[in-house]
Amino acid sequence: MACCAGCGGQPPSAGFGKLNRLPGRPAEPAVSVVLPTYNRAPVLPRAIDSVLAQTYHDFELIIVDDASTDRTAEILAGYDDPRIVRLRLRRNSGPCEARNRGIHEARGRYVAFQDSDDEWYPDKLEKQVQALVKNANSRGAVACYCRMLQRLGGRERIRPSGDEESLGGEIYHRLLRGSTIGTPTLVVGRETLLAVGGFDARLRRFEDWDLALRLAQQGPIQFLPEVLMAAWATPKSVNARADHQCTVQIISKYLDAYRSEPGLSRRAASWLWYAGARLAMQGRASEGHKAWELSLSLAPHPARRTVAWFAYPAPRIVGIVAAVWAKRFGHPSGLLP
Repeated sequence: MACCAGCGGQPPSAGFGKLNRLPGRPAEPAVSVVLPTYNRAPVLPRAIDSVLAQTYHDFELIIVDDASTDRTAEILAGYDDPRIVRLRLRRNSGPCEARNRGIHEARGRYVAFQDSDDEWYPDKLEKQVQALVKNANSRGAVACYCRMLQRLGGRERIRPSGDEESLGGEIYHRLLRGSTIGTPTLVVGRETLLAVGGFDARLRRFEDWDLALRLAQQGPIQFLPEVLMAAWATPKSVNARADHQCTVQIISKYLDAYRSEPGLSRRAASWLWYAGARLAMQGRASEGHKAWELSLSLAPHPARRTVAWFAYPAPRIVGIVAAVWAKRFGHPSGLLP
């Protein structure tokens, strides 16, 4: 089996912990569900139980314990379902590496992803697999995703919003305008996933957006408009830890695509300008200036150039002004992942 990019080209067994296969595990399941976890013991059973309760039964659940130090091992020991594969990494490697390790162990035709604090609705897997199989004989979709209910404290919202037609099909350029595909909403063909190299372990955030962009370059992505899962945003959620340098990382990776269209260039420039402002506010002047320079290279703006120049002696103060300006005048924050 080919290696994923995040594993550094090592064979699947190199540098990792023991793989624990329970007796009676399906020989070749149709779907491999990969669930990475790190110190999420209080919420982990909700995620596991929602997978085991699926109306579609032909799957294996690969739980990758990313060197947790809490009660995760004890909780996992309490499950005796033969579809579960338990794998513990010897060192904490991050969600991308953990998912890539799970992908290497996957034997299903399709791979699905679950996060350790989320909940699948019982018919999620069944409906997504049916959709992919139905279209397999034509120029079939390389992946399928669905809507989710996102819970943020006491608030709830449905993501993604928008009409069904614009959210499915050949959506690469649509995705460049902002992320609409969360990792736990995805079911993707394993061979396609391996072909694109899995998750990019260099990214500390936006790895789901990056994967979706690379999948969309391979072919159409099918969208199911139904809400088939619920996601909780908690203080320990990976996506709750905003680092604006990550905006610079993801835009830089697709810089040629953003340069190709004036509308995309302006949008990416706004994202980068805001990221630079936030970095300057944090006292990270050098990183902030690099973000601003990249922003101005995409969309020259004399006023912003002047603000960047004044930021050299007083980056924090100018960063606050620039951030407020970006929010008020054209920063598309609603589309940021």
